[in-house]
Amino acid sequence: MPGSTHGIRSGLRLAVAGLAAAGLAVAGGPAASAATTPYRVQQTPRINGLLASVSCAGTRFCAAATSFSLPPLAPVPRGVPSVLVRTAAGGPWRIPRGAAIGLVTGLSCTSATFCLAIGTTGAHRWDGSRWTAVAAPPGPATTPLGSGEQKVSCVSRTFCLAVGLTDGPHPGPAAAVWNGTSWQSTAAPKTPSGASSVKLDGVSCPKKTVCFANGKYRKGGLGFTLVEGFRGSTWVISGPATRLSPVSASMDLSCASTTACMAVWGDYNGGGRARWWNGSTWKGTTLAGPSGAHFARGILSVSCAAATSCTAVGALISGDPRKPAPLIEHWDGRAWTRTASALPASGHAALGGVSCTAARVCTAVGFRQPGAAPFAEARRS
Repeated sequence: MPGSTHGIRSGLRLAVAGLAAAGLAVAGGPAASAATTPYRVQQTPRINGLLASVSCAGTRFCAAATSFSLPPLAPVPRGVPSVLVRTAAGGPWRIPRGAAIGLVTGLSCTSATFCLAIGTTGAHRWDGSRWTAVAAPPGPATTPLGSGEQKVSCVSRTFCLAVGLTDGPHPGPAAAVWNGTSWQSTAAPKTPSGASSVKLDGVSCPKKTVCFANGKYRKGGLGFTLVEGFRGSTWVISGPATRLSPVSASMDLSCASTTACMAVWGDYNGGGRARWWNGSTWKGTTLAGPSGAHFARGILSVSCAAATSCTAVGALISGDPRKPAPLIEHWDGRAWTRTASALPASGHAALGGVSCTAARVCTAVGFRQPGAAPFAEARRS
């Protein structure tokens, strides 16, 4: 796995190696107490894989994509479902019909009867009872491993935006719009001057034809943050670039409105990056992870339900990387604070995805040790 140390590569499950590669930052401090958490663990089926991302619609319905590791994603074994669904706020999660659709790298739901998933086998739509294949996006590459991962954000069943990479020996950023029946390529996202490579790996559309995407680019052997805005049919680079660690891999973005977005980047050396969009400028924010030199911290996903409510999730690792602790941070419009996970202090888990549909209604997914089993917890108050 890119960015993994030799010790992590040898003898550990892909789930842990992927987490270590995905953007951990040196940090440390006491864990938040599970006794005061608003989250509750939810029942998930036993499968040979973990939950890598999640998208919810309303307070009851969610869909979660499976993987054999957190970013970079890896396909689950043959016969393991690609997607799980939850149809009641308290769970349980179940395997739906038509769930074997390859590795899903992008997932977005707007209701209990519409989700769009894209990945290694093209695009698939959820209709409330099963997953069925639809036309694949023409722009993003269909091979999600390495730098080719696709992401998607839907406003309705007739508007979704997918971002990814073009195929070929010199891939570049690409985007396509779903109109309810087919895909149409957009103008190519911008490439910063002098950049040798560009990757967009997070996208959020607060309304039709208004979207933001974040990622990174390389220039002169160095990595930098990238945010682009999409309005109608054109892309523009939005905000200044910030230096990233060479092993920074995880990126995500979520918008509650056209004037309220949070973008995050996992960063092994720099503590992670988070930027807030207020409608006119992107401003840096300081994540709440503990300080010190004994823990590694990774932020893998973010979801904003309002301008005063965003939730970011990931993991803390101290000593043995096979024993991560789930990390949940909350943004109130001014600052980040830690929120306790529902997992007991003695348990070990990592969170790779989160989806919030209201300020106090969030679902987070990932894996739980031992065995890298699927793990989900939800907040309803």
